[in-house]
Amino acid sequence: MRAVAILNPRAGGRKTAYLPEGAEILETRAPGHATELTREALKRGAKTVIAVGGDGTINEVVSGMLEGYPDAAEKLRDIIAKRTNQSTQEIYGVRSMLED
Repeated sequence: MRAVAILNPRAGGRKTAYLPEGAEILETRAPGHATELTREALKRGAKTVIAVGGDGTINEVVSGMLEGYPDAAEKLRDIIAKRTNQSTQEIYGVRSMLED
């Protein structure tokens, strides 16, 4: 498995995210679900994890990576902030893959 995108369908507005070709897209269903999905994806051999959502989704994905996989933080390649506030991107120094 190359890439997994953890997507919060309730975050942000209507923006288009450009994901790597062949990325598996997993949608969250409840608070804490992104953490669970991330752990499962890593166990299945994900090489790249992409958080698609707001600050909460990003926090859960990073938590899932660090819980039991301390070296997995290197796999968080892109943080896609779907909110108008881009503070998370500024803090982590990542680029947006979204188009308005």
